[in-house]
Amino acid sequence: MRKFLIGSLVALFVAASVLLAQGPLTPIAQLRGRTDSNGYLMLASGSYAAQDGPLTPIGQLRGRTDSNGYLLTVLTGASITAGSATGLTVNETGKMVSSTYKVTIAPGAFVCAAVTCDLTIGTLPANTWLTNVTANLATVFACSITCTSSTLSIVAGKGAGGAEYLASLDADAATGIFGDADAELGTLLVRAAAIQGGTFTTGTQAVVVRLTSGTGNIGTGTVTNLSTGSLVVWLTTVKLP
Repeated sequence: MRKFLIGSLVALFVAASVLLAQGPLTPIAQLRGRTDSNGYLMLASGSYAAQDGPLTPIGQLRGRTDSNGYLLTVLTGASITAGSATGLTVNETGKMVSSTYKVTIAPGAFVCAAVTCDLTIGTLPANTWLTNVTANLATVFACSITCTSSTLSIVAGKGAGGAEYLASLDADAATGIFGDADAELGTLLVRAAAIQGGTFTTGTQAVVVRLTSGTGNIGTGTVTNLSTGSLVVWLTTVKLP
């Protein structure tokens, strides 16, 4: 495993040239990296502003990290060949800008002393295509006190109570994937409404999941009245440079 990681890092550095004016240059032996929950190395990509430099022995390489401590790299790949004409300015030749954001929602996230409870699971940056919203009801939600289990439902959308991304799903009925059928999508992502396979936001946009109880408050304001439940939500986006 150690040899595999070392080989992977060597391949990344040989294939990439990092020329970003961010953090200070750091000797490769002193670099530290972050990993996700699965142990995979997390990388932040950026643009470069010059031709590749000469090959450098691995022991002499230095790298830059972003403000969060992620190693910055430039990865090669397919890109649009830049046009050339009077009055034409190429601003970006290509970036790694597509990503999938994942959150897991447990019962303790819903504590509202009301029959509805809104939870902001993330905020989209400006000029972003939201191409896919998928949810996995891994464990059905149930009430321990006050609310009635058979009346629980969930939607996801733009702000409190919005259903633009995911239509109402029975949070208490049966586990399963939601968002892989047109009928389960919200008003902006259904096939008839989707533009270029998604929905575009020009400004920042909160993504909110609402849990509704048909009978009884979901929580006390400080603790939840739910006993079980688990919802995983994936947001796939393309950020325009």
